Amino acid sequence: MLNVSVIVPVYMEAENIRGAISSVLRALNEAKIECYEILIIDCKRQDGTDDGTPAIADELALINNRIKVFHNSYINLGHKYWMGVDNAKYPYLVMVPGDNEISTESIAGVLRHTGEADLIISYSANMEIRPLFRRCISHTYTFLMNAIAGLHLRYFNGICVHRTELLRRLQYRNDSFAYMAEILIQLLKQGHSYKEVPLMLQLRQGKSSAFKKDNVISISKTFVKLFLRYRLGVDN
Repeated sequence: MLNVSVIVPVYMEAENIRGAISSVLRALNEAKIECYEILIIDCKRQDGTDDGTPAIADELALINNRIKVFHNSYINLGHKYWMGVDNAKYPYLVMVPGDNEISTESIAGVLRHTGEADLIISYSANMEIRPLFRRCISHTYTFLMNAIAGLHLRYFNGICVHRTELLRRLQYRNDSFAYMAEILIQLLKQGHSYKEVPLMLQLRQGKSSAFKKDNVISISKTFVKLFLRYRLGVDN
């Protein structure tokens, strides 16, 4: 029997969180994963306000005792992910965004491959539903990460299933929006097995926070750090 911890990071997702959790629950059922936990990790705005997301998360946890909620002041996406890693109790772990952008069928399709490799790495099979600018940024990001690390992955920002113990052993922890790219690069450079599987995106409500100034700066710093480490051999 496969035991899976699901991290659901949310930031101002009052319009989407219920749908996202519903999609995760249906996907777990479709993938026949009976033993699971869902870790909702939220945060407030930098000024301490929120849009009601934390309260909705608490309501969902009252309905389902397998849902746990972690409230925070403002923290970025990578920090939420690593908080989930540290609090996960099951041997496999996956992160599903709380913006409800990934369909039930796609989540289930990824989860069905759990255990077939050390890393199950998803890629977007219908990027055309995203705006052209965002697609261009995504393709550039993927190209640069592959070039820096000498890899040939189709995507670095999809949902991925990892063995939890491998994540906890990693030397480097990145808490920026580029956290997953650094995780994948580290694990693949260590020689762990992987399998790429497609997923279908669906239109989300609200705006993505990926292009906030602070996130763009942190991602740029990650590019430099990874280039120094994997191209020039400078540990940092």
